[in-house]
Formats: sequence, structure tokens, C-alpha cells
Amino acid sequence: MKTFQILINTEFWLKNSAVYYAIFFSLGIADYLSFHPLYALPPLFFTFLLFSPEYRTLFFFRLLAGLLLMATAYFYTLLLSPPLVEKGYFEGVFSIHSVAPYTTSFKKGWIYKGRLEGLPCSVTFFGPQQKRYPADHHYFLQGTLSSTGNYYRLKPTAPWIPLTKTYGIAEKRFLIKEKVRKFFTKHLTHPELLSTLITGDTVSRKLSFDFARLGLNHLLAISGFHFTFLTTFLAALLRPFLPRKALLWTLLIATNLYLFFLGATPSIQRAWIIIQLFFIGKLLGRRSFHFQLLGIAMLIEMVLSPYVVINIGFQLSFLSCFGILFFYYPISRFLHFFFKKRPYYETKKFSLLEKHIYLLGSFFKESFALILSVNVTLLPLLFFHFHKFPCLSLFYNLFIPLFTSLIMTLTLLASLFPFLFAFIDYANSYLLALICYPIHLLDFSLYAQPSFTFLLLYFFLLFPFGIWLSKHLFDKKAPLL
Repeated sequence: MKTFQILINTEFWLKNSAVYYAIFFSLGIADYLSFHPLYALPPLFFTFLLFSPEYRTLFFFRLLAGLLLMATAYFYTLLLSPPLVEKGYFEGVFSIHSVAPYTTSFKKGWIYKGRLEGLPCSVTFFGPQQKRYPADHHYFLQGTLSSTGNYYRLKPTAPWIPLTKTYGIAEKRFLIKEKVRKFFTKHLTHPELLSTLITGDTVSRKLSFDFARLGLNHLLAISGFHFTFLTTFLAALLRPFLPRKALLWTLLIATNLYLFFLGATPSIQRAWIIIQLFFIGKLLGRRSFHFQLLGIAMLIEMVLSPYVVINIGFQLSFLSCFGILFFYYPISRFLHFFFKKRPYYETKKFSLLEKHIYLLGSFFKESFALILSVNVTLLPLLFFHFHKFPCLSLFYNLFIPLFTSLIMTLTLLASLFPFLFAFIDYANSYLLALICYPIHLLDFSLYAQPSFTFLLLYFFLLFPFGIWLSKHLFDKKAPLL
């Protein structure tokens, strides 16, 4: 029985009920969108928790609550499902959520994203900025509708008709981002990279292609990396001047303003929800558990929009976080066999050169552990969606995120010390050169096309293994079997 309890790790599920219920809720949504027999495996796995004699009653009621939540998610998704629409001529009211620059191989324009009669939809407009439709109210549109999965695109065939007594904040957000883009254009030779990193809008197709080729797309998509960077920078800047509680309130307000500036996407929402819950917990004096925060964020996002589960950004964002939480520490410990951690009294005796080599080696070891923990989790999903994996990403992700963080730090400091822009321009150009002209010896990709069934089986086996592994490593008394 002890071996069995170690394998299913009842302690993990006791502490992280939010993850437990998030799994059931996601299964209910998935059942509605596309039924698969393997969706029955997680509930079946959870029934084994009933064999824990100490918590049998608790897990019995949790299982009932989970199954009820699963059924609720199914009918909730049914209720919020957009109407079935045939492709072709369509007309209706378009409410705009965001507007951003958009380029093709031949012309430049703007892409508007929002909802067209409840349908998630985008509309492109090509022309000069002076003729662009402002995104501060809704429009009545007529045009040709096409779709990719559950996402729609409308090609207008008539002028947009603005609707009075309607209002939207997308235009204000766009104008602020335009000021940021113009600011970088004024100070930098190649402003596209920093504009994308700060605003989240990719204005250069070539930049997007180069980053994708190296597996660095996650740097261009605003996520937890950017929110963590912002809060770390502000905390370091303001900590000498503000008491702890005032600092937490300041960071809470700053992250909300940052969300308003960026707009909401699945990865942004996930990062924002987690950081809000973290700061609120700190203000209330409550201890935060990483898995609980992630589970709560997942539940909130699915409640706000059930169809988010089929969004690639949502899948990559949450699964990468789970992968880091499960596998980063075990992989880091494994790498200690090749690069041992030295106690302070030993490193103190090192020469200056040896100290630098040791610090550099430690950084690359931790970076490699992080990369492996993410890719162990995401690799089958990347193959499923994109059918390839760029091997260069294993190398470039070792140092490009750090380089990017340094440039972003200098950029924020340059708002106080403008003379730094000369160095930033040089560093920015050097970084772009590294990305645009990669090492040809490693510039190849692995290709695979796993089935959806394989994907489900992989994650069903991977995450129980990750839970067991974390139990074994963090609890020194826990036997291997």
C-alpha cells in the first residue's frame, strides 16, 4: 500500500486541489469539442486515490465534485458556443478588442481582432494610417467570411459603418503602443525587436520567421518572462524607497497597467492571473503554492473562454509551466553529477578567472536544465502542431533570453539615462545579427507527426511520472518504489 501511495502521491493532490479540478474542467470542454476515449483515463486514475484509507472520504467527495464539474464544463461550453456559420457572405456588428500593424510580402496594413456577432474574428485593412478605421467603437461590417478551425476572418466588401453610442479601449491601447514604436524608431537603427518585446505586436514578418527558425518564439510572445522581468526590475528600483506593503501594492498596480497596455491573450492572462494571486497572497500573509496558482489561473481562463483550450498559446504556456515545475529540479540535480556545486568556502579560494568560469558554468547548467524541462514536456506537442523541432533552439535558448533581458533592462534605464541608447543600439544590432545569421552546422530540424492518441498517452504517462519524481526528490525519506 505504501508503494501504491508513493506512485499516485496523495499528498500532491491534497495540496493542489486547483490542478485536480482544472483537469476535470478541461476534460469537460474537450469532451464537447472532440470526444476521445482516452479522456476517461484521468478520472480513472483519480479513482485510485480512493484506496488511500486516511483520505478515502475526502477523495470520494472530490471525485464526485470533479465529475460534476466536468459535466458542468460540457454544458457551459455548449451554452457559450458560437453559432454555426457557413462560409461566404456575412454581415454583422464587429466589436474590436485589439488593432496592430500587419504586413504581407507586398503591402502594409492593420489587423483588427475582436468578435463578429459573437464569432472570434479578425479583419485586415490595407492603406495609410490616415485612412485607418479608429478602434474606439463598434462597426457594422459586410463581407466574405472564411474560417480556420473555430477562428474566422472577414474580407470586407463595403465601407465600415461606425455605430454610435458604442465604445472600446483598443484605440487608446494602440495609440500608446504607436508612441512606443515611434520612440524606438527615433533612437534605434533596428527598432523592430525592442518594439515587439515591449508591445507584444510583431510588426516584422522576417523577425518572426527568424525567431521561429531558432525556436525563440516564446521571447516575442508576451508571457510570464516579461511580467517577471517587469516586477523584478521595479522591485529592485523601488525597494530602497518603499516599505514592503507599499511596494506590493505598487507592483500590483503596475502589472494591471501593463495588462491594459498589452491587451489579453492566453499567455498574458495566465501570467497576469498568477502574479495577481501571488501579490494578493503576499498582502494577506498567505503562502503561495506554484501548482495551486497555476491551477487557479487555468480554471479562470477556461471559465472566461472555454474555447481557449484549443489555442496553441494556451497549451504551450501552461504545459511549459507544468514541465518546469515537475522536471527542472530533477534535471538540475542530475546535471550536478557533471558539474558539481561547490560550497562557498571552496569558491572563495578560486582565482578571479576560476570564479568567472565557475559562475558561467553554473549559469549554463541551470539554463540547460530549464531548456530540457520545457522540451521534455513540449516536444510532442510541438511536433503535433508544427511537425518539426529546430535543433538550434537547444543552443540559442542557453543565452539569448539572458541577452534579451539585459537589453530590456538597459532600455528601461535609458528612460532615465538617454546616453545608454548608443550602447543599446549596438547590443540590439549584435543580437539581431546572431539570430538572423545562425550557425549553419546546427541549422537543421527534426521532423515527426505524432497522432492525437499518442499525444494524450504521452501526457497521461508523463505527468504522473513528474508528480512521483517530485515526491521522491523533495521528500528525502520517500523510497524509490
